Amino acid sequence: MSYWNSLPDRYWTGPECWANRLQDWQINGGRVECINGSLPRRTLHILDRYLSDRTGSLHMQVTSGLIKKVESDAEYTWSGFLIGAGNLEMDYRRRALIHGAYGNEGGLIIALDVRGDILLIDNETGALLQLAEPVDKRPHDLRRTVSLSLDLEPR
Repeated sequence: MSYWNSLPDRYWTGPECWANRLQDWQINGGRVECINGSLPRRTLHILDRYLSDRTGSLHMQVTSGLIKKVESDAEYTWSGFLIGAGNLEMDYRRRALIHGAYGNEGGLIIALDVRGDILLIDNETGALLQLAEPVDKRPHDLRRTVSLSLDLEPR
């Protein structure tokens, strides 16, 4: 949501979003921050957008980075996208609760970890999936501000 820079600092992320857990997120200085790194897979769902069964392309982008120092080998420190969580028959409010545990219809996580590695995680099983094509290692990682983009095109 590009308007967060016009909002006051607060713990509520806005009516278009659902944060898991609500108390784990805040708006601070024009950006949304996850302030609880002790629990796995904190998610912020955008409620007024969803993937449908129609053919089309998708573009998502987020500027991300760490808000405090972490160990360089922190296993679960990453930022990215959760797509396909739930199914279209499931109520959107129920889909928005998908976060801390792997489970049925969990979707797919595409993320950048603190070491700069791109992760592809099956959020139903927790399995780390192999990327179809190799990715060039970049010197940027989450210890710096990075722009993450996801583009999906049908084949």
